[in-house]
Amino acid sequence: MQISDFVSVDFLIQKLAKICQEAYTGCLYFVSSENRVGKFSLRQGEIVSIKYYLDSDKDAIRVIQQLDKVKYRLSDQSIPDISKSASLPNNEVILKMLGLEDNSLASHHDQFQTDLLTNEQTITNSQAISAVMKAKLQEEFISFVGPIASIICQQVFEESGDLATAIEKLASHISDPEEAGAFLQATKKL
Repeated sequence: MQISDFVSVDFLIQKLAKICQEAYTGCLYFVSSENRVGKFSLRQGEIVSIKYYLDSDKDAIRVIQQLDKVKYRLSDQSIPDISKSASLPNNEVILKMLGLEDNSLASHHDQFQTDLLTNEQTITNSQAISAVMKAKLQEEFISFVGPIASIICQQVFEESGDLATAIEKLASHISDPEEAGAFLQATKKL
């Protein structure tokens, strides 16, 4: 699945509840409107870890509650064989902490399905940067930020009209200035 358009955090939490019910294993990645990255890791429908920017688990939940809009991407990549964080309560409590009401999933299910289809149909890629160049940039960017690179790249490619702008935007997502400089140097060879 490609990255969505911006959706409300309520929508994201409804998506999380749905994949928990489906006993999903993988990660639900998201990027806030402030370009900060987070993820929910699930194993057979159980939320085993929550990360958002520099926060984890309950601290991350507190910050996620305050977000307005996010883009998300579901990845069925295998997650490391880790135990559920001791600081995380069960799914029901996590979902309530994130603002999902008991009947919220059922009452909004039809709207959720409609919104999901709409978001998936409106995803577009910028044609100004070739697919080959996008792949090369993403491959280089992964070595600096890890697997979340695909989400950030998708967003940057959609927002950028040309290669130079895309490279600059990607570099701005690397927090260490030396690493950002190394990324800029590496992209000159592409």
